[in-house]
Amino acid sequence: EPRVVALEDEVRALRAQLEQQQQKQDALFGAVAQALAEGDSEEAPSRPTTPPHRRGPDPSVVYAVPVDDSPQEGSPDALVTIVVASEFACPYCERNRHTLAALQQRYGKDLRIVHKSLIVHQDTASDPARSACAASLQGRYREMADGIWAHAYGNRDFSVEKLREIAANLGLNLPKYEADRVGPVCATRISRDAAMFAKLEVRGTPSFFINGRFIQGAQPEDAFARLIDEELAKAKDAVKAGVPASRYYSSLVASGKTAP
Repeated sequence: EPRVVALEDEVRALRAQLEQQQQKQDALFGAVAQALAEGDSEEAPSRPTTPPHRRGPDPSVVYAVPVDDSPQEGSPDALVTIVVASEFACPYCERNRHTLAALQQRYGKDLRIVHKSLIVHQDTASDPARSACAASLQGRYREMADGIWAHAYGNRDFSVEKLREIAANLGLNLPKYEADRVGPVCATRISRDAAMFAKLEVRGTPSFFINGRFIQGAQPEDAFARLIDEELAKAKDAVKAGVPASRYYSSLVASGKTAP
């Protein structure tokens, strides 16, 4: 009926406005956080639950960020590991996935990417995080993540039904997918990652640790490449000195600064 159609149009318009407001807020916090990371003296506006003195990880420190059983892309023998903190409701995470893909092409076997969840938007990002985790337990994290970005984020539909449709189109074992999505493995993995990032004072997405060194936000490819090149040179020197490539990251993590 015309009245129903008009109401649906009004709801869509309101949702669009709310989304624009959220994106502007995320952009503000992301920009200020990045400025602070680069040495800006201006204080970041803090969310009500965030103590104003906390600025996040120190970019000059190497942090001990474990890989655990998180989904990975690239060789376990890679000399550089990027640990990514992201969520599926974050526009800057969506933008940066293309940068990460370009970096994989650029560095090949020397680069490994490890995906961890940091859910900022609980209402929208929780279900896709669980779905991606469930797909990863069938060895299909990358395909599920791409499907979520293309069909859930792209359509602003993070419903359980839409996520199940994506899983079905990938040919996943749906009974296993459903069980894992709500099961203890994914719940533990997501809560573990959240606790670790909280201890490291990582508050926003996307955030990255490149061989333990922190960088935040939708950075251009060359900003990542500068850090990767520095870490790759260090790693090659260590391998020449006798450290096995397969043990380089684990030894770095073992000696890195742990969370406070």
